[in-house]
Amino acid sequence: MIVEGIARVFGDDINGDVACKRTRDTVFNFDPQFLASRCMVGYDPDFPKRAKAGDIIVAGQNFGTGHMHPEFYYSLTAFGIGAVIAESISWRFLREAVNAGLPVIQYEGIRSIIAEGDRVRIDLSSGTVENLTNRKRVSSHPLPPDLIELIQAGGLIPYLKQQKGKGVFYEEKAGKS
Repeated sequence: MIVEGIARVFGDDINGDVACKRTRDTVFNFDPQFLASRCMVGYDPDFPKRAKAGDIIVAGQNFGTGHMHPEFYYSLTAFGIGAVIAESISWRFLREAVNAGLPVIQYEGIRSIIAEGDRVRIDLSSGTVENLTNRKRVSSHPLPPDLIELIQAGGLIPYLKQQKGKGVFYEEKAGKS
């Protein structure tokens, strides 16, 4: 699976509640258009106006800190962010974002080879990250094929529905569906 887009670079300690400006008025509002309008506005108020679907967020240490409220990772998927690649990532954000269908990669030192506005290509199957603007290329750990399949399906729920349709679950194989 290849993801290609323009780099949108952020710093360290990106907190999910701050990123989507979560308030009492926005709690549990899962309207995709609303969520897309909140994408990263806590760190860049103009982000929804200047970024485009398919862009790749590149960040520093500790991406996705704070409470793991779903509005944050759903704002990224509603906006159409192609992937997140950061120097270090909260394990809770990683788990929830992938379950929402968002590719997430950790690579120490990524900000040293990618700048704001660079065109980036990520091959999730090989773990290769290539800056198409400056031709720098690094290798990370490839994502497991099952995880890529889950992301391609659009997240955990669509993936499970696909698997059920294929008769993958034990009960269906045993004729107990």
